[in-house]
Amino acid sequence: MKREQNEVFEIRDYLVENDYPNGLINILDDYFTNKAIARDEIEEMMKQDNFAELVGSYQLRGAKRELTFREAMQCKN
Repeated sequence: MKREQNEVFEIRDYLVENDYPNGLINILDDYFTNKAIARDEIEEMMKQDNFAELVGSYQLRGAKRELTFREAMQCKN
């Protein structure tokens, strides 16, 4: 469980440090929380210049974690 919590912060920190848009972080948060993304959200993600890098860096997987991206951001502030 400790590893999963660390992964959440590592992913969040990576996205913030590399200036990923907050909207993208929120879309990914919705995916991991609800395990679903609407078609318009997918299309919005694909418009991002760094979308391929994001997909290449992280494999989308089930949400076995304690914190959402938003919760992780609140903890860090």
